[in-house]
Amino acid sequence: PKGWSKKVWDGPEPVGIRTIEGLEGKLEGGESVRFSLSSEDGDEGYPGTVFTTVVYTTGTQKTAEGKEARVLAMEYEVQLVGDEVEETVVNLTNHSYAHFFRFLTSRLSPTC
Repeated sequence: PKGWSKKVWDGPEPVGIRTIEGLEGKLEGGESVRFSLSSEDGDEGYPGTVFTTVVYTTGTQKTAEGKEARVLAMEYEVQLVGDEVEETVVNLTNHSYAHFFRFLTSRLSPTC
């Protein structure tokens, strides 16, 4: 297995303005995009085709102290597809925070 991070995902597909579950207070923005990947039966060792979507939602929010905080939420969904699919565990994780932080840092500081 090589990992889904090495695959080319479909997207981004705009999905409109969304809220972030569990976030208290008003979210400004809320723009969202969806990426999807179909991993065929046997790819990465899964017993059946796995269809995965990830929706990224971003915006800003005022903290209780009145400061502006940037917010990024990720929502995952996995479907096992096919007639003869065995039940299995799919544990998704994401390390995009490192890339997102690098992006923000490069925008805020021209010396990065």
